[in-house]
Amino acid sequence: MADAVSLFFPMFNEEANIRRAVTSALAALPAVATTFEVIVVNDGSRDSTAAIADSLAAADNRVRVVHHAVNRGYGAAVRSGFAAVQYPMAVLADGDNQFDLGELPRLFERIDRHDVVNGYRITRRDPLIRRLNAGAYNALARARCSVFP
Repeated sequence: MADAVSLFFPMFNEEANIRRAVTSALAALPAVATTFEVIVVNDGSRDSTAAIADSLAAADNRVRVVHHAVNRGYGAAVRSGFAAVQYPMAVLADGDNQFDLGELPRLFERIDRHDVVNGYRITRRDPLIRRLNAGAYNALARARCSVFP
């Protein structure tokens, strides 16, 4: 079990998912850490994600919110999340509830032997274009050629 863990969600227009994501994190984290926080990075959402995030933070002092005034993109939201963490161990989870946070103990079993552990979606529930982009990126990342030494 870790002493302290920060888990953060980059979110853009996730009003349908935010409550479940934060509730799942709050339920899962006690199994892996004695002290923890949940951070929502609201990346300029145009729906009620920001208001819901603020209400969740007001109801539980283990929840914090970082707001981007405008949508700056996933990469910027991830950077803001890492910048906001207070504890030495950080967990990044997408806010669309495609990850079962109940699986965190399985990842934490391996953290003592590795610098990074990485979970993945067994079945992606993304639109076709996102799955194609992810497949192309993964193929390039795995390629062994002179362009990507």
